[in-house]
Amino acid sequence: MQVELIPCKKCKKIPKVVKIEDMYYVQCRGCKKWSPYEFLGNTYNNAANEWNLRNTLNNQGAKKND
Repeated sequence: MQVELIPCKKCKKIPKVVKIEDMYYVQCRGCKKWSPYEFLGNTYNNAANEWNLRNTLNNQGAKKND
């Protein structure tokens, strides 16, 4: 079963999953504020999980508050 993608926390649109060769990328084409290669996975579900993790409400990703 495929993981359901959550909306982009920046523009609130549902992203697209793009397969290039054997890799999957989740890309938000609504706001284009994310790198198109930022959410990579060797399977659809791995890429979707990366997207969902970084787009949860309180998740700041790797950013640090100074």
